[in-house]
Amino acid sequence: MQSTGGTLRYLITEGNTGGTFEVQPETGEIRLGTPVDFEKKQQYILKYSANDGLFVADTEIVINVQNVNDERPEFDEPIYRITVEEEDEDFPRSILTVSFSLSLAKTHVFSQTCCIV
Repeated sequence: MQSTGGTLRYLITEGNTGGTFEVQPETGEIRLGTPVDFEKKQQYILKYSANDGLFVADTEIVINVQNVNDERPEFDEPIYRITVEEEDEDFPRSILTVSFSLSLAKTHVFSQTCCIV
């Protein structure tokens, strides 16, 4: 944008609910003002403006929030107990199945089962 007026100033004019983002008015740099949480909001659509005192240019900025694993895995049972007999020569064989779940989002649960041989 070629300016015929004064210094360019940048501003987020819409979509910045709760002040999640901050803009440096002189440089236009957009920064996080508060943490984002995928489980609460997956996408932000901002209306962004540049103003030179005479003219205003607007654009739309779409920011997608990427989910990360922020939950620890949980075993299905607090304690797993088994008994094995001595001198049993039937091996290798499965003696225990352990399961755990990992919640990646409120709507998706990952489960894994592991056999101990």
